[in-house]
Amino acid sequence: MPASGDISFELERFEWASPDRLEVEGRWHGVRRRLARATLVVEVDGQRRRLKALGDVDAGSAERWTAAFPWEGEMPRLPGAELEVGRGIVVDLPRPRRSKARGAATTPAEPIPATSREERESTPGREEAERLLAVLTAARADADAATSRASAAEAEAEILRERAEAAEAKLATAEASGTRVDELEAELESMRGRAASELEAVQARAEAAEAELEAERGRANAAEAEVTVLRGRSEDAQSELAALAARAEAAEAEPPFAPDLERLRGELQTVEQERIELRAPLDAAMERHEAVEQKARTPARGATSKAAANTSASTQAMPGPRTLAAGGPRFGPRATDDAGAGDSEARRRPHRPAERTARRSGATP
Repeated sequence: MPASGDISFELERFEWASPDRLEVEGRWHGVRRRLARATLVVEVDGQRRRLKALGDVDAGSAERWTAAFPWEGEMPRLPGAELEVGRGIVVDLPRPRRSKARGAATTPAEPIPATSREERESTPGREEAERLLAVLTAARADADAATSRASAAEAEAEILRERAEAAEAKLATAEASGTRVDELEAELESMRGRAASELEAVQARAEAAEAELEAERGRANAAEAEVTVLRGRSEDAQSELAALAARAEAAEAEPPFAPDLERLRGELQTVEQERIELRAPLDAAMERHEAVEQKARTPARGATSKAAANTSASTQAMPGPRTLAAGGPRFGPRATDDAGAGDSEARRRPHRPAERTARRSGATP
């Protein structure tokens, strides 16, 4: 069978033959073999109902095709229906007419183009945009938490640096006065050991925060890919809107078909409203993604490296007549290496400007 875009259905009759029976009659174009058993999909009170074609009616050939569908319960006023033949052919039908109103012209002037169920299910909607917005919001919250933890690590490193400077000043005063030098040296050495241990713990927490931030960058990139896919689907929906507008203009040139014009206008309004509602979450999602990328470029361990470098400089510059015990812990080397790694990581991630696309349909419902 050819692709769904090459198939159309020329509707001749869609009506209530009786309160418990709907009938469809017309001609198929682009079909070169016998069609499968048809299904009529209708929506009543917000619920979709699938009606299988009755087997006691001979559908005939594609040039002269007929199908009947059973109905149970009261005869509602249906806004329209979907005629489905297998999974590869789906056609939108207008509102069925009553058997007493056969004189009214309610059938389309031109054949109705067919689509497939997969194509209809792939059209983007509001639920997908809301899901993507939730993903971006969660990524932003996690990135904010990682930044807060990095700031806390920076504050702890600053406190350690201040303590080391105070100890250096105290030792310098003691050496100048010539009293309690040995005691102060031991105290300073003990403080250096504690400071080195605390600094290693801070560095470990900073590394963990950077790993979490890297994971958030990965989730943000995945969200950006979903934004790209959603943008493509939105463009497909806009193409469908243009096709509906063309059908509306063609139908407007034929005054006898006013009911179809009203239906097409309703479809145009629905598609345009969905496109507008989809655009706003997309723009908000892109702005949040921009914020995540901006926070991701801030090095997580820059403050730790600065604190370790300052502590090492203070230790090496300490004056005094005596030499401290060999083998004692010192500040600086590991923090300096981490700073270089942070800078390299920042250079490997260039800023990506957010892309924004705003399209507006020219169709008038």
